[in-house]
Amino acid sequence: MSSNSPLMSNTVKLINSLENVFRLLK
Repeated sequence: MSSNSPLMSNTVKLINSLENVFRLLK
């Protein structure tokens, strides 16, 4: 798996964003 893959990069960004939202909601 290439860490430069745009799909992986976008997925990681999306997951990080969701984690931030869940932290704010708690």
